Amino acid sequence: MVRGARCVLGIAAAHRVVKQTRAFPAAEAAIVVAVFACFVFLGLLNEGRRQSATAAFDSYSSFDYRPGGYRAWSELLRREGVSTQPFERRPAYLNGAVAVLIVANSSSDAVALAQAGKSVGGFAAGDYAQLRNWVAAGGRLVWLLDGSAAEPQNSSRLLSRNTSADETTPLGFPPVARAHSHGRESLGLVPSAFTEGVTTIAAQSALRIPFDESARVTPIAADSGGVLAGWYQIGKGSVLVITDESLFQNSRLRLAGNARFAYNIAAAGLRPGATVAFDEWSHGFQNGDTWWTILPRNVRFGLVLAIGTIVLWLAGGLIRFGPAIRPPADTERSSDEYLTSVAWLMQRGDAARKAVRDLAELCRQDLAHALGLPAGTTATALALRLDGGERGERAALALMELDRISGYEKPSASELIRAADICISLRKEHASHGHTRLGARRPHLRRSA
Repeated sequence: MVRGARCVLGIAAAHRVVKQTRAFPAAEAAIVVAVFACFVFLGLLNEGRRQSATAAFDSYSSFDYRPGGYRAWSELLRREGVSTQPFERRPAYLNGAVAVLIVANSSSDAVALAQAGKSVGGFAAGDYAQLRNWVAAGGRLVWLLDGSAAEPQNSSRLLSRNTSADETTPLGFPPVARAHSHGRESLGLVPSAFTEGVTTIAAQSALRIPFDESARVTPIAADSGGVLAGWYQIGKGSVLVITDESLFQNSRLRLAGNARFAYNIAAAGLRPGATVAFDEWSHGFQNGDTWWTILPRNVRFGLVLAIGTIVLWLAGGLIRFGPAIRPPADTERSSDEYLTSVAWLMQRGDAARKAVRDLAELCRQDLAHALGLPAGTTATALALRLDGGERGERAALALMELDRISGYEKPSASELIRAADICISLRKEHASHGHTRLGARRPHLRRSA
């Protein structure tokens, strides 16, 4: 009955256990962090160098969401319910599945590809021939000129400066020249399906189609320097020539006039379900965004966390760290450690309450036996019999204190020690047999002859 009380007395006497822990391996951790930081720094430095090498070029690509790209144009059409897709093959593979093809010529693409050590491709004669056949069958070709051209030159030479095509193409592009005077904010708009809802257009390029050399071109937008945008018919289809590619850049589609004009150019008169394709064969997927930049942000964060976890796992496997707890030098176990362990287990099971009540019950039984009273005598009756003289009064007060502590639901360690002290003192003073051990005495075994 009192074996649990003995264990709890053991924890009460030694309730603090000193744990020897190994110091944090600061040097090893600093090495791992420094190596990981070096890898991250080199990766960021390389990415920044690559981005700065192409940041000065306007790609005019539907993959590029930088200011010089056409990503906003593609997203605008898609949000308005127009089916869009990138066309990443040569124009020779063009077929009737595409209703509108947007081609943005850019000499910067050739420069960027050359700097990156990639081959500079271009349209061949077969590509131009297929483009004409496709337009004649009912397609719409939107041909945008690069504003980087500085000197007046024939449009066919301007449009195919990086290609192997002849100077005159089957599409019959009109000549283009740089106008000496042009009104960037005073463009005149010819009423048509392409200018419906458009009030103003903000243009930057000085390239124009001269009026005296554009008899077959129907103007869409023009100023005193010439035609900025015009169209002409080939068979059942049409060709739209626009001499300013900056009209539809991401940075300029925030303007209402430019955004409406971009939508009309691609979607005016388009049959439901028809596809608008952006030419990406010569740029965009070749020198535009990398696979890292086009990934969603949450995917990038997940990859960073996964890579960091793998690096830490490898570092933990390659670098030998010390144990979290230093083992004691003396590995021999003693009875004190056993008692302490059992005491901790009993403390977690709230055994202190049972131990205090067992001590109080044991003390009452021994006092009742010493005073000649029944074993079930209450503590109050025992205190009345003990009360007499200074010694008896102290014993009665101690017995009542023990009875009060035994009524606690969760006695503390100090109260447990106090209860054990009172029990031992009263039993030592009043037990008839003079034995103060906490527990019943067992008779000695006698050997038989």
